[in-house]
Order: sequence, then structure tokens, then C-alpha cells
Amino acid sequence: MVKRMGTIILPHHNGDGQIVGLYERSFDYTRREAKAVFKLDLQDDSDRKFQMTFPRAKYVPLLRPEWDANKTLSSYSFPNSRNLYGLHMANDAIQQTGKAIIFEGAKSVMLAHQYGYPFSVASHTFGAHVNHISMLIERGAKEIIIAFDHQYREVGGDSLEWSFYEQKSKELAKKVGKYVKLSRIVDKGNLLQYKDAPIDRGKDVFESLYSC
Repeated sequence: MVKRMGTIILPHHNGDGQIVGLYERSFDYTRREAKAVFKLDLQDDSDRKFQMTFPRAKYVPLLRPEWDANKTLSSYSFPNSRNLYGLHMANDAIQQTGKAIIFEGAKSVMLAHQYGYPFSVASHTFGAHVNHISMLIERGAKEIIIAFDHQYREVGGDSLEWSFYEQKSKELAKKVGKYVKLSRIVDKGNLLQYKDAPIDRGKDVFESLYSC
């Protein structure tokens, strides 16, 4: 479903296949990226033109057009921590294989299903909640593979970006490691570009990363 040039609208289903929300996926720079790329000296996002030009995030929940009784816009938004994109399509494959891959975005899930990984879902954020892990375990997952975006320029060293990536994945492993096998995809061979999802460079690259 296309909303306007440069964006698509994605329905988000719960594990039973019911639509619980709508997300708009933008292919423009986010506001944070635009500030860096165009060297904009903006202290906040208060500039109206800046707000209209660049989205605050790649995935943004849509608002309903009608007003509620309190004169505030209601939203198609839903708790990310209690939903995983694509779970209703991945249920059977997770149960059959005992595996689940968590990507950040819906686009990655669509590609993964095309490439033969039907046990893929997305958290719509950089990270995964313990509720996400519980949902996957309930559906038979014995091994969960974290496939976060390439949010680091190099593996190891003193990079703050790599330290953040390490922290996010290790904190999750500490919380759920005794209940399920948890692993992660790390690009040690520089097969991806900065900000890429692990599946953005095609099937061969993803399978190389997945098999490491």
C-alpha cells in the first residue's frame, strides 16, 4: 500500500493474524541522518519545514483521521514489545524448525521469506524485548538468531557504536540465555555497508553471514 512517493504503508498483524496497527515506512533520511549528512546546525526538531521534510524514524505508526471524545488524535500505534511483524506468517515454520530470526524491519522479513527463511520476524526497532523472546519460545523456538542492522563501522575496538551493539545483544542474552539458544549475526568480513540490514546485499551475502 503506497501513501505518497517515498513511503509505503505496512499492516502489522499479531500472532493470530489480526491487524493491530499500520506503519508508514519512509525511504528518506531520518531527521538524525539528515542533520549529519547535510551538516544542519539544528538543536532540536522544532523547525516545521524540517519536520515535514524528514521523518523522525524509518517506521512511524499512522494516526487515525477521526478525533476521539477528548479531541486528541487516536493512533493505529500498538505496543512494539507485545508484537512481532510477520509472526502470523512464521508460526508454522518456527514450530517445524525450532528456529526464529529477528530482524529490525518488515522489508527484511519479506526478503527473508523469499530467500527461504520463513521463520523470520521483525521487532520494528533496534533491539528485541524479552516479551518477543517469550512469544517465539511459546511457538516452539529453541534457537533465536538476532539479525540487527549494521549499526557499527567496525567490529571491536573502541567504537561506541560497536559497544552499543555488544551491550544490546549481551543484555538480551543474559536475560533469556537459560531458556533458549541465542545467537547473533555479526559482519566480520565487511560484507555490508553501514546501516545495512544483514539481508540488504542479497541472498548469497545473507547466507554467508547466517552460516558464520
